[in-house]
Amino acid sequence: MSTTGRPPSLLENLLRIGSLRKKLRLINLLTTGSAFLIAVLLLAVHDYLELRSTFIEEARTKAEFVGRNSASAVVFDDRMAAEGFLRSLADDHQVRFAVLWNAAGQPLASYTQAGTGNAPVFTHPPAQGHILNSTTLDVTQPIHVDSTQAGAVTLRFDLGKLYLRLAWHIIAFAVVILIALTIAHGLLTRLNETITDPMTRLVDVMDRVTAGADYSIRAPVDSGDEIGELARGFNAMLEQIQERDRSLATHRDQLEHTVETRTLELRRAKELAEAANQAKSDFLATMSHEIRTPMNAILGMTEMLRSTPLNAQQARFSDAVYQSGEHLLNIINDILDFSKVEAGKLELETIDFHLRQLIEDVGYMFARAAEAKGVELVCAVPHDAPLALCGDPVRLRQILTNLMSNAVKFTHQGEIVIRAQLLDEDDARARYRIEVKDSGIGIASDAHGKIFSAFSQADNSTTRRYGGTGLGLAITRRLVELMGGAIGLDSTPGQGTRFWIELPFAKQDATARSGAAPAAQLAGRRVLLAVDNTSQRQVIGQIVQGWTMQPAGVATGADALRALEHAAARRQPYDLAIIDLHQPEMDSARLVDAIRRQPRFAALPLLVVASVGTPGGAGDPSPADGVLTKPVRQSDLYDAIATALFRAPRPVPPAPAATAPASALSGHVLVAEDNPVNQQLALAMLQSFGLQCTLANNGVEAVEKVRSGNFDLVLMDCQMPEMDGLEATARIRVMQDAGAIRPLPVIALTANAVSGDRERCIAAGMDAYLSKPFTREQLSRMLATWLPGGHDVAPAPATKAAPAPAGDEPINPAALDAIRRIPGPNGPALVERVIHSILAETPPRLAELGRSARAADLDALRRTAHYLKSSTAHVGAETLAAQFKALEASARTASPDAVQGLLAAIEEEWSRVAQALQDTLEGQARHVES
Repeated sequence: MSTTGRPPSLLENLLRIGSLRKKLRLINLLTTGSAFLIAVLLLAVHDYLELRSTFIEEARTKAEFVGRNSASAVVFDDRMAAEGFLRSLADDHQVRFAVLWNAAGQPLASYTQAGTGNAPVFTHPPAQGHILNSTTLDVTQPIHVDSTQAGAVTLRFDLGKLYLRLAWHIIAFAVVILIALTIAHGLLTRLNETITDPMTRLVDVMDRVTAGADYSIRAPVDSGDEIGELARGFNAMLEQIQERDRSLATHRDQLEHTVETRTLELRRAKELAEAANQAKSDFLATMSHEIRTPMNAILGMTEMLRSTPLNAQQARFSDAVYQSGEHLLNIINDILDFSKVEAGKLELETIDFHLRQLIEDVGYMFARAAEAKGVELVCAVPHDAPLALCGDPVRLRQILTNLMSNAVKFTHQGEIVIRAQLLDEDDARARYRIEVKDSGIGIASDAHGKIFSAFSQADNSTTRRYGGTGLGLAITRRLVELMGGAIGLDSTPGQGTRFWIELPFAKQDATARSGAAPAAQLAGRRVLLAVDNTSQRQVIGQIVQGWTMQPAGVATGADALRALEHAAARRQPYDLAIIDLHQPEMDSARLVDAIRRQPRFAALPLLVVASVGTPGGAGDPSPADGVLTKPVRQSDLYDAIATALFRAPRPVPPAPAATAPASALSGHVLVAEDNPVNQQLALAMLQSFGLQCTLANNGVEAVEKVRSGNFDLVLMDCQMPEMDGLEATARIRVMQDAGAIRPLPVIALTANAVSGDRERCIAAGMDAYLSKPFTREQLSRMLATWLPGGHDVAPAPATKAAPAPAGDEPINPAALDAIRRIPGPNGPALVERVIHSILAETPPRLAELGRSARAADLDALRRTAHYLKSSTAHVGAETLAAQFKALEASARTASPDAVQGLLAAIEEEWSRVAQALQDTLEGQARHVES
């Protein structure tokens, strides 16, 4: 770079290399050459202007001559005479084209020089004067007879002769200047030697000093100018260097000895510090692991104790033990994570996950704790952002859990909002800002700097009041930094705190957006949101807007009634109302009753938003069409809206009459399912509810049995041989429309819980949607919604699932435990039948997968993978079910390389699953024998 900060020019780069003599020669050449070049250019321009002026005058004279001689031909309009005169111009090789114009402005005669190509086309005479182009000159002169213009003449001249004369002049100038430049260069070279020779001798001395390190050599001083001063200064510098070397030689040995001693001491101290730090980290990790083993046993046995019959005092004691154990386990987990980070042993994963689902899961985890404190919890995720990402969801969940735990801990009223915002993206990556904002006690500004430090809190007194080690935020900061992001906070004491993180993630798909394509039936539907919390109302409104619905929000029940009446009066009624359970001025039950009492609103679908801990489903507002829990999940909201809007229309109730609610579910259910494992589980669950069941192995059987039987509900698998569930449902609806059968609810059963399935099911005429594998509680809620009298039946009590298997276990025992807990004559016998079925069904299906892959029959491959996906998921083979799901997706996208890799992984995983299932059978048999 130059001293002015700009990049060096080409000339400066040239002057940096070579000797001084060469540089002076180059400078002389450039300066004199530039001057001579400018002189040549000026002479050439001047000569061109002179030649052009002369040429134009000559052209005008020739045009006047032609005009005078052709005047009689023009006056008498004698074309033959005019053409004869113009042909006389053939001797003038500069004239390329000529035209004579009569008084009316029409061409009388024209001439074109031979070999010049096509003549130019003139429709009228050009303006008087000349027009100079790059290769031609056009001159137009009027023809006067007795002071009257009788016509005009136009001549076109070739400028080749002009340019040829100009070229010869330039060559002559260049030769003269080149001779002058050669003479000047020779003189300057001889004069420059008087300057460069002393410099050359000084450089020679410097080279000798540098090569031999002999500082006794001195440079000769030949002149009194600047070069002489440079030589004297160089000699003085050599003398100082000699003196410096003598001084350095005196201290060098002593300094080397001192440095060696200090270096040895520092190395020993560093090794001791590293060993102590490693020992501390190893001790913390070992200690945490050792404590976790008995803690897991304590928590597990305490949880089993809580599930046994206890009196009130024993229940309080067991709850206290369990809560204290969980608190202690959280502290141990913090210490373990902190020790991993300190030891540099924490590794990040890169796997696929969905950001909305992760954030909603974290919010749902803290919903009960927030509800217990009367705090509203809201999850806000954009609908039009890429949410299918790649990263470490476990660590992201840990980060958000720490932030949410602090928010719930320090907030006693108001709300907590967890919000995601897309900052920027490209085809490969997306960067998000995720905020956790609360309305709690806040943090003083002087504590912001230390809050992310280990074992530190904003106010040490809060440690006793709120508990905690002070490690959570320190671990969070380290995790965010490891993931390539940033973390910060904004807070005002008494007004709340906003923690934010900014993290980059890789995209699963460069073009995919997050928003699932909504059913066409949702477009333009008007939704009334009667939710008093502004943040909750805005979040629900943004979600339904993403489905092209039209939301309108109110804060109270009275406002909701007025909005419904106003919309009905304008003949723009609402298609759906979503009501918060806790309404100011009017609770949800009174609001629902007030809506249902009006005949014009009696059929309006109503959804109630309730807290997760509300018993009986939102205070049991029986006239409502569905219940959503806070924080509202997008998938739950979609299911509830689709079920409420597309179910059979609610009949307008007659005059109120007292009816005795049914004590249990009743009815006749047709199960259309081709998978034996799924058949046994569905029949066992339905029989546990006391329902009558009939089985159909495919869509054709289902249609025939509906035609000939009397059913109250159909559970319809979507993918079956001979006829799939969508076509079977369409045929059932045709029979229903023709009056051959009475209206019949059809519930879709499918293992394809992906975007678009709900829309296809609804479009085929199905009333609701149940994803496999489903639990008995999920089936109970669906039956209670659609069976006659089901609204008056309390849903089956939820049972706490067993913990997920630790490590890389082939099956999750929670799935088999759920089968064992199905009431009725099932239990272990049902588990045994299910295991025998899957052990018998799976090997031939795996062989069929191999044959389909070798034959490149992707459609058969997809069907078989789909068949095995749900049955393996029902017995808890979660890894194997996920592999079948990936195989089905690869078959859809025609990815043969991925198919081959998945088939090998499936074979290996199936051997582990089969062995685990066989061990389960043997263990169950030993238990029966004992």
